[in-house]
Amino acid sequence: MIKVQNIKDLTSVKEGINALKLFSDEAIEIIHLTLLPEDKIELHKNKIDVIFYVLEGKGELQVELEKVFIEKGSCVEVKKDLNRSWENKGDSPLCLMAIKKK
Repeated sequence: MIKVQNIKDLTSVKEGINALKLFSDEAIEIIHLTLLPEDKIELHKNKIDVIFYVLEGKGELQVELEKVFIEKGSCVEVKKDLNRSWENKGDSPLCLMAIKKK
């Protein structure tokens, strides 16, 4: 059976952030994140590895004390138990896919 999810039909899974769960099973979870200009996801840790893919825009990713600018078409993995944050420092939305490996 084919199950289709469309972001226009979903509600945010995280308060204060446009985070839409597109898929989840025992192995992975896929979240579509949208950060408007000046939006920030504060430093936090995950107990699982996360792969981020930038769909649109550009932003600053911080992992522990290191900061890098990531733009559309870029992919980066952040290992579990490391502090990470995202900030949209551009003037257009920053859209990401967060793929969480459970």
